[in-house]
Amino acid sequence: MAFVDDFNAQPIQFMLIAEGFDDGQKKYFERIDSLNLDTPTLIGFGIHDKETYHAACTNGNGAIIGSAFIRALEGSGSIDEKVEAFISKLER
Repeated sequence: MAFVDDFNAQPIQFMLIAEGFDDGQKKYFERIDSLNLDTPTLIGFGIHDKETYHAACTNGNGAIIGSAFIRALEGSGSIDEKVEAFISKLER
């Protein structure tokens, strides 16, 4: 799993998706990939579980997770444990 810092502050291409990955979105990502851009492509919006995370990483250079991560931090308990639990769900 890579983090934004791993891109060493180089420019990135950020693409948004709606819930899930349909054939039209996959074709769009393939078209972007065929352009052989110099910048990494990160996919975000709607990334909330293992399936959408892996689909984003398969169709781009990574995923950006926002509100699903924030929701995972809600409630009582250790922030560190919540972060570890959230990341663990994406890696399984």
